[in-house]
Amino acid sequence: MRLSSRLVAVSAVFGVLVFMVELIPPPTSRFFQVFTALFITLAAVILQRLGGATFTCLIAGLLDAIYTGMPIAFLLFVMRGVSFDLALQASSTWTTPSTIKVSVCSILSSLMTGLVAYWAIVEWLSIMDVGIEIFVFFIVMSAVLSGIGAVIAVKLWQRFSKL
Repeated sequence: MRLSSRLVAVSAVFGVLVFMVELIPPPTSRFFQVFTALFITLAAVILQRLGGATFTCLIAGLLDAIYTGMPIAFLLFVMRGVSFDLALQASSTWTTPSTIKVSVCSILSSLMTGLVAYWAIVEWLSIMDVGIEIFVFFIVMSAVLSGIGAVIAVKLWQRFSKL
């Protein structure tokens, strides 16, 4: 697979921005999920192809895994990007992104990643000891903020693509 310079450049810029949001320590960083979703969605709609969100999340995940020393962070980021790209592909929203469809794709991606994160971090690896009700609160809140971030990203893209 040959990578275009545009894909690499856009993914790198937005991947670093996503990583910078993730520098905010949890659980506070979950309140900034709107920015994470904004940057991932902007990368996807700017590139308008399968892999836009995935490569952005690959870069953010790699930086986060190196910074935190937790390889699971890389895998969760990759899951977020791949699931978002696949949801966008399934809903056929590349050429004219529908605000609602992109928002739903972002919400589904966030929910799936959050549930896998709970299972991996709390149940399987026992890195954190958090009750499911608290974790579900943060998963739902992150999903709602992801939807809002996706809506903002699509609106920004629609506005600036007309220039």
